[in-house]
Amino acid sequence: MRDMRGRRQRRAAAAVIGALLAVGVTASPAWAAAPAAPAAPAAVAGNAQIVVTFTATPDDGGSAITAYTATCTSSNGGVANSASNDGSVAPITVGGLTNGKSYTCTVDATNSDPATSPESPSSLAAIPATVPGAPSAPTGAVDDTQITLSFTPPADDGGRPITVYRATCTGDPNPVSVFGSASPIVITNLTRGTTYTCTVTASNAAGTGPASADSAPLTIPALVPDAPAKPTVARGNARITVTFSPRASNGSPTTSFTATCTGVNAPSHVSVSGPDSPIVVTGLTNGVRYTCSVTATNSVGTSPHSAASAEVVPAAVPGAPGTPTVTRGVGQIVVRFTAPPKNGASITHFTATCTSSHVGVTGTHAGPSSPITVTGLTNGRTYTCYVTATNAVGTGPRSPVSASTIPGTAPAPPTILSVIPGRAPGPTGPLGVSFKPGNNNGTAVSSYHATCVPVAPGGTAHVATSTGTPIMVPGLTTGKAYTCYVIAISASGTSGRSGTMTATVGTPGVPKITSTTAHGRGATMSFIVPSNNGNLILRYHALCKSTNGGVTASQFQRSSPFMVNGLTPGGRYSCTLTAINDRGEGPGAISSFVRVPF
Repeated sequence: MRDMRGRRQRRAAAAVIGALLAVGVTASPAWAAAPAAPAAPAAVAGNAQIVVTFTATPDDGGSAITAYTATCTSSNGGVANSASNDGSVAPITVGGLTNGKSYTCTVDATNSDPATSPESPSSLAAIPATVPGAPSAPTGAVDDTQITLSFTPPADDGGRPITVYRATCTGDPNPVSVFGSASPIVITNLTRGTTYTCTVTASNAAGTGPASADSAPLTIPALVPDAPAKPTVARGNARITVTFSPRASNGSPTTSFTATCTGVNAPSHVSVSGPDSPIVVTGLTNGVRYTCSVTATNSVGTSPHSAASAEVVPAAVPGAPGTPTVTRGVGQIVVRFTAPPKNGASITHFTATCTSSHVGVTGTHAGPSSPITVTGLTNGRTYTCYVTATNAVGTGPRSPVSASTIPGTAPAPPTILSVIPGRAPGPTGPLGVSFKPGNNNGTAVSSYHATCVPVAPGGTAHVATSTGTPIMVPGLTTGKAYTCYVIAISASGTSGRSGTMTATVGTPGVPKITSTTAHGRGATMSFIVPSNNGNLILRYHALCKSTNGGVTASQFQRSSPFMVNGLTPGGRYSCTLTAINDRGEGPGAISSFVRVPF
């Protein structure tokens, strides 16, 4: 208040000086110039105070500024006050104000003359305030899993309207809070079996006030557990394993679970209890259909039954089949056996396994019933076999082993020697396939099959069968080339393929060379004309090759004798002679070796 009186005294002095100047009285220089008014300040309200922020006066009147004074006055009955500083432009805090009242503030500057500036323009309005006081201790009402809290608002709102209340209940590891605009506030989804204490706070624009005192303890009541989820079941031998997921224990820990399995097609049920999942229900009957349910128990009582499981039939693996009998084949054994007891579940398949006591491939094959043929075995090796049965539960024990047996051995492949065209006066004709039989490996060969496949794509393969060589393969297209091979078949199996040879259907047969003589720079072959196989022979072709570096000669003539010229003197030669018709070149005859004289 002393500052405010000084400001009024300074302003009165300034007025006197102004009057003197008006009538021509000269003032001393110390009173000649006051500072200019600062700009309008900014005002930020606090608790019974306002912080006034401003900028320096634009004109100090020729003397250093010694103080700034901030004055805050209320428009609605608040206590006014002011505060000064040492002349810096740091914010000035004006205290002693009335919370909840509206204030505007001004700033003036005083220099060292001393002279005081006019007041600045007013700041925007600011309202000092503080946080509200504490509400009364709440009272609570429990309803299922919620608490309704009632309370009395605080006597002091801190000067600003209360905008929100916050109710907080502590009992779980994590406190639960709910906001509301007034009493009462309802807090939901609380944990069964838990005791809570609750408090309330009030907030206004200045912040949140202190918490109320604690409520009396409030307990959410526990209930029996929720029914477990629908269980899954797995069958065993006269037992069922029941697996389930617990649900809410509802405020009291679950102490046990009970699994009950009831016969669908038999009037019986069995219950077994345990501390958790899974529970194994024993003493059931194999082959009977059951469904199972589960209950949960806590200190309050026992839950309803869960939904029933899917149907399940207790069962064991099948027994062991009887001792099998065996019949050998080529690379295989046929295994016969009697089925064992199924033990509550249908047998899905049997597995026969044949093993060799020496080096032999082990064979296994499955089938729905007896007999089972085990293939892929090693011919000539001694085998014994056993059988197992499998149902939905698993695979049962092995049968006793069979007597020993030895799979048969297929013949060795034949060796192909030649493929000679036969007579073909029409659109088709034969090829004669000659071969040398391979080893029969102890079992007589019953037949040989010659197969001729067209060289060009798109044709049809032809097969002919015989008990010996040669084999004539008929019905082949005249003028077409075919590649032929032979296989052998016995009771022990089928051989692999022979090598292949290629010939053209309907070409001439093989000429028969009767003599070969050498002469100066050439050789002459005499021959017997072969069969033309239904098409006139047009010419003959001789191809002579040297074994000691002589030049090769290839020449054509129309008849016997065939003279080949241009050979190398001293060269050792052999010639291949073939006949040619419109269908192509037939197979060749090979001459003996001759030496061309020097």
